[in-house]
Amino acid sequence: MSKYLSCGLLFILLWSCNKATDTTPKSIVSLTQKDNNNEVSIEYIDAQWNYTTGKLTITAEGIDHELVKLHLPDISTAGLVNNLNIQNISYSDDAGFYADSCVNCSVTITAVNKSFVSGNFSATLKQQKERTETKSIAGSFTIYDN
Repeated sequence: MSKYLSCGLLFILLWSCNKATDTTPKSIVSLTQKDNNNEVSIEYIDAQWNYTTGKLTITAEGIDHELVKLHLPDISTAGLVNNLNIQNISYSDDAGFYADSCVNCSVTITAVNKSFVSGNFSATLKQQKERTETKSIAGSFTIYDN
């Protein structure tokens, strides 16, 4: 009897498992270091998009510890995002570069709706503390509402 009970419980356990896994990416980010035309391989993305509030946040890290962050608090339509600063777009890398100012930054939203937001960004960022250095980056993103 216990043999039948064990088999029945095993069957129920296996049957209740959801074998279909959602492999659809919730976010896609590409990043290029324009100074040396190096495409960064992204290994980690933390991104949120909320259509109701218009808030978009992205943290993407490359395999060599390149880190780009985008924070856009009020996206409602496609087009150029104005008045950007270091709080909106930042970059650092494993070579010791950590941007503390944004010289020329732009974000263009190419599509926005309740399901997703996509766009392009480019920035020339400057580090003035400890050493003076400038780096330029460019990239694109698509973030799906969770």
